[in-house]
Amino acid sequence: GKIRSCGKSEKRTRGEKRRNIESQRELQNILMDVRDELGKTIERSMEEKLKKERTTWEENNKKKEEEHKEELHRAKEEWHDVLENVENDRDCTVSKLKDNIKSLEDSIGEIRESYCKKEANLLQDVKALKEDLLL
Repeated sequence: GKIRSCGKSEKRTRGEKRRNIESQRELQNILMDVRDELGKTIERSMEEKLKKERTTWEENNKKKEEEHKEELHRAKEEWHDVLENVENDRDCTVSKLKDNIKSLEDSIGEIRESYCKKEANLLQDVKALKEDLLL
């Protein structure tokens, strides 16, 4: 330790301690501010990422739904043509076309389900990041 020769040295040491404590508090406050800002930045960035992914998914989904609608339309046209032209193979063809239509409808359902799962996972990631930042 320090050898104290007189009261002045003690006072200076107490003053230094007080200044150290004050600068530690200032540093802690700065650190907390930085942490808060970082948290907000990460949250904003995750929200932007989520918005971008949602937009991308919606665009892709619209394209796929349009393609499926066109395929469905073609299948229905084909169905009518077949019904008009080939009475003999009617039962077999109708069954196949129904299967095609069902398959296309199932695909649309799977696309929607996949999006919901992805969105739920992203929201969980954002929630987990928020919790990590609050610890």
